[in-house]
Amino acid sequence: WAVYQKYKNMGSKDIAILLIGFIVLSSFYNKKTDRKKVVQRHNVTMHSNNPAKPMQVGNGEFACKVDITGMQTFDTHNTMAQWRFDSRPLPTGMHPNDFKGKIYNINGQPVEFEMIPAEQSEIVKWLAANPHPVNLCKIGLHITQRNGSLAKISDIKNTRQHLNLWTGIMPSSFVFDNTLVVIKTACHPKLDEIGIEINSALVARGQLKIAVEFPYADDKEFSEFVGDYSSFQKHTTTTQKNNQQLFVQRQMDDLKYFLMITANNGLRYKYADSIKNPHKLFIIPTAKLNKPETAIDMLLFQKKHNSDDCFGYNSWIYFPANDGSLSAIAMMSGGWEDGQAGYAPGFPKKGKWNVNVEGFRKML
Repeated sequence: WAVYQKYKNMGSKDIAILLIGFIVLSSFYNKKTDRKKVVQRHNVTMHSNNPAKPMQVGNGEFACKVDITGMQTFDTHNTMAQWRFDSRPLPTGMHPNDFKGKIYNINGQPVEFEMIPAEQSEIVKWLAANPHPVNLCKIGLHITQRNGSLAKISDIKNTRQHLNLWTGIMPSSFVFDNTLVVIKTACHPKLDEIGIEINSALVARGQLKIAVEFPYADDKEFSEFVGDYSSFQKHTTTTQKNNQQLFVQRQMDDLKYFLMITANNGLRYKYADSIKNPHKLFIIPTAKLNKPETAIDMLLFQKKHNSDDCFGYNSWIYFPANDGSLSAIAMMSGGWEDGQAGYAPGFPKKGKWNVNVEGFRKML
């Protein structure tokens, strides 16, 4: 009404100018926005590990923080969901309703305030700590040197991690033992589900496994990392497996949840140490990539500026100098344990390659 009162006495020239202004503004706001471009200009790339500011994949209800490897390999980050809360048992003989505040005399009337009486310190401590969030599991890589010793973060080189905010896919790559490791990490948009793809010759050499570890809940306040990895007797982890899936049941206090681990070509698993730590599993793929074209591409992959180090090793091409090429060709020719059957199973089919091999046996 105020706008009408202001402009009702305007002349035709003034009205024409006003209408032109509205037309210009309308055409400006109707311009189509390239939402993908807007989102992707905020993509994040990292080249070094940052425990205080890690990357994360999630969907708003479920999230998994990762280190520079794309998994929880060197840092004990959290995997958490909105429903994951645990409550410890109440102290014997106590009930939440037992809490009573302090009574103060206000203008001759007794008024109860929720202050903490010294005699109720136990129930107050329980109420403050329960329920508390739970770290559902730690999903990382178990990387070993050729002599079996566990790798340190200083052993991995050429680290790179990129989070595509439009697709939600996070590729990570690094070099260990002169061998390239490429990992893709993503979270399902609706389910509490993490997808991980690992490509590396380290898998075939037995130097790279997936490690899944389950902690007990702790009641730390304002902690970056949640989970008690030492109280083995306070919770249980039970497993059941078929060919391609591993079912894990977790129980701690009043919380029970289930985990399903699936591998495209089947999997094996074993406990890291069933006596010292019955809550840590190693997941071992039973078949290799089964993508011959991709395997060939990785064997022949070249970096733009290709170079050997002082030992004759090359991080990007599997030269015989680091024995990767010979081992890979042997498996492609003769096969591998739990792998595809047939003649030269590792080479592309469909008439793309003419391969003659003899004298090769399956590699264990």
